[in-house]
This record gives sequence, C-alpha cells and structure tokens, in this order.
Amino acid sequence: MYGSLKQQEVSRFEIGENTFYVKKFPAFYAANLSGELTKLVAPVVGALAPLMGSANESFDIRNVQVDDAVPAISKAFGMLSGEEVERIMKKLFIVRENVSVEGPCTDGKTVKLNESLANEIFCGEVQEMYVLCWHVINLNFQGFFKNIEARFGLRTEVSEAKETSSDTASLT
Repeated sequence: MYGSLKQQEVSRFEIGENTFYVKKFPAFYAANLSGELTKLVAPVVGALAPLMGSANESFDIRNVQVDDAVPAISKAFGMLSGEEVERIMKKLFIVRENVSVEGPCTDGKTVKLNESLANEIFCGEVQEMYVLCWHVINLNFQGFFKNIEARFGLRTEVSEAKETSSDTASLT
C-alpha cells in the first residue's frame, strides 16, 4: 500500500548480555510521547552540548556515544518522580510492543519485552535500562534533535555556512 513501512524497520542494539530489537513508534504516538519527553530535553541537551564536538562541527545527537549520553539521561530522569520515570520507560519499551529481546532470560529466543521480562532482565542492571532509553529515544526522535541546535543557541557559523553552500548547490 505505502511501499516500505518505516514502522516495520527494526534496529538492533546489544546491551549487556541481551540483544534488543526496536521498531519506530507510529507518528501520533511519538507526538504524544514527545510532550512528556520535552521535560527531559533541556537538561539532556545541556549535558550533551559539550559532547557534540567543536565549534567547527554541526550539533548532531547521532554523534554522541551512548556511554556519554546515559549519564545525561539519568540526570534528566532524576528530575522526575519515580512514578514518572517508570511510566515513561513503560511507554518507551512496552506499551506499543515496539521492543523485543533475545538473551539468557529468553533462552536465546526473540520475544516481545513485557514488564515481567524487563524486571528480570534489568534486575540489578538499571543502568542498562537507561542505555535502552537512549537508543529508543534517539531512534524515534532524531528529527527533533537534528533541528534542536537552533532552538538552544547551539548553531555555529560553520553549520550555517554548510547549509548555505548546500542550498546554493541545489539551485545550480
């Protein structure tokens, strides 16, 4: 009907002993969730800005390594109540059944992540939940982060020059 469906594309992430398979959210669900995630954006961007590279590079969230991003996400989640953190994580991982996992807890089979399985996998490994959060957020909200440089004053002269030269090139 629509050709290849973005919602059916699967991204693979190795976290600890497990392999997670993540599908993108439907657009309306992502829009709904982005309202809640907005509370996290300012502290995360503030913490990640120094990791984005030099003034000669454009701000791009995809350039940040997960090991560098997780402390910023943990800090941002720390500004929320425990109930809010739990609710957002469930929305990121479980509600839309967009995450599957394969690992020791699943006897090597790939199964949809549910609350019970997440509790078992992340028991004593809560940091790994934040790693998964990073991947799910980055996968679903890249466009938002891609344009955030202007909103947070992170726009550099070089990134503006790159844009201008590419705009000019497309005119010729």
